Amino acid sequence: MERTVERVRMVQDYLEIPVAVENVSSYAAFTGSEMAEWEFLNEVVERADCGILLDVNNIYVSSMNHEFDPMEYVNAVQAHRVAQIHIAGHSKYEKYILDTHDHPVIDPVWELYARAIRALRTDADIARVG
Repeated sequence: MERTVERVRMVQDYLEIPVAVENVSSYAAFTGSEMAEWEFLNEVVERADCGILLDVNNIYVSSMNHEFDPMEYVNAVQAHRVAQIHIAGHSKYEKYILDTHDHPVIDPVWELYARAIRALRTDADIARVG
């Protein structure tokens, strides 16, 4: 965590502009993980004071590879930190799904995208009122 935050801050300081970090698609689980991927992402962006490039296909790919609910991930992301959303297709293999960008976007990924957009709109409405 600390190393990632340090690197993001270093990049922002060098460029003198805010950056957005992208959530990864993952293919191997770390047995020593102390938190869910979305918790790690949220903690990094808060500590580094940066944005998120939210890749909803990466969320879907990781959720299928590691058997978690992708909506839980989307719902947990700090919407006020999302600077951009990315969507793409993927390839399904026998034992895993790979983020390849070479197939059409499937309905479950579009559903994640729609949920992310709703979360962003809700967050913007709260910011306007609050």
